[in-house]
Amino acid sequence: MLWVGIGCGGLLLLSIGGGIAAYFYMRSQVSAVESAVAAASAAAAGESPAPSNLTPNCVKAIACCKATMAKTAGANAAAAEQACNGIGILADDVCLKQYEGQKRAATVVGASCP
Repeated sequence: MLWVGIGCGGLLLLSIGGGIAAYFYMRSQVSAVESAVAAASAAAAGESPAPSNLTPNCVKAIACCKATMAKTAGANAAAAEQACNGIGILADDVCLKQYEGQKRAATVVGASCP
C-alpha cells in the first residue's frame, strides 16, 4: 500500500509540474503574439493606401464603410476610419464583396452608400 501512495503522490507532482510548465509555455506564446500584433499595428498606423492605387470597387467599399461608420462609430471614429482605409489593401473581388456587405449594413443603420 505504501508503494501505491508513493506512486500516486509522484503522479500528482508530475501533473502539477506539467500544468505549471504548460501555463508558462502558453504565456510566452501569447506574449510573442501580442508583441507581433503590436509591431504590425505600429507599422500600419497612419498608413493608408494611395488613392491612385485603389480599384473602383475598393474606392466604393471605402466610401460606403466611412458612411456607415459615420453613423455608428461614435467615440471610435479614428479607429473606424483606419479600419475603412484598410479595405484598400484587399483584392478587387474582395472589395466588391466588402462593398455589398457595407451597403447592406448602411441600409440597416440608415446611411447611404455612393
